[in-house]
Amino acid sequence: METPSTHTALLTYKHAVIFGAGGDYGQMTTHERNTVWRIFTSPTHRHQLVDWEGHARRVLAQFRATCGRYPGDPRLTELIHDLMLRSPEFRAWWPDHEVLGALEGHKTFIHPQAGYLMFEHLTFQVVDAPELTVNVYTPLDEADTPAKLSQLISERSSVLSGF
Repeated sequence: METPSTHTALLTYKHAVIFGAGGDYGQMTTHERNTVWRIFTSPTHRHQLVDWEGHARRVLAQFRATCGRYPGDPRLTELIHDLMLRSPEFRAWWPDHEVLGALEGHKTFIHPQAGYLMFEHLTFQVVDAPELTVNVYTPLDEADTPAKLSQLISERSSVLSGF
């Protein structure tokens, strides 16, 4: 059974494979696989996400909405406590009480090899499992993102086929 601590956990490795970010998810703790934790504690995410602060604030507001659906949940309480200790931004922004539902808009990443990658971003809530969301990133023509993604996938496929 899914627990509230998995609400913001990464459910796929594809992001890590394509973007070359995040590390080995199989070796990570529950906190380390959590989107909110990674946004606020990972130097890689800070570097690769253009407008990190704006994105982090939106993720935090969405996380508050999740917490509101599960008041008093011990795993969420532990995550909040640990983030308060680890992240000065989380500690400063948590008292703001801003709450958001699903996110949409544009996201720009800085990939270490490909440079700027621009996407339209949509978040959908799963009807039969409201604790889960599906994030869809559609590459935008800006910054030649579709061609860059094709190149990254091709390079990654050739590396992975050697195993």
